[in-house]
Amino acid sequence: MSLRYLKNNNDEKYQAYKGLCYTIGRNTKAIMNDFPYFCSAVVHYKDPRPELHEIFKGMLETFKASVGDEETWRNYIEKFPDDLKRNLIKRY
Repeated sequence: MSLRYLKNNNDEKYQAYKGLCYTIGRNTKAIMNDFPYFCSAVVHYKDPRPELHEIFKGMLETFKASVGDEETWRNYIEKFPDDLKRNLIKRY
C-alpha cells in the first residue's frame, strides 16, 4: 500500500514496483489473499512506463489463469470495491 504514495513517474517508484512484481512473480500464490491490494497499487500508478505496464498486464493475466475459468475470475473480481474493479477493467 505504501507504494501508492510515492511520487508518480520517478525512478524510485518505477524500481520499487518492478521489484515487487518480480518478487510476486516468483510465488504468486503467496499474495493471493492480498491480491486486491496489489491491484489497488497498480491502478493508482498513473502512466507507468510501457515496460512496467506490460509487467502489470502479465501479472494480472497470470493471476487470472491461476484462479481458474472466466466465471471464477469474474466472481473473484466482483468482490473488489467498485472503483478498483472499474479501473482495473478499464486499464487492463
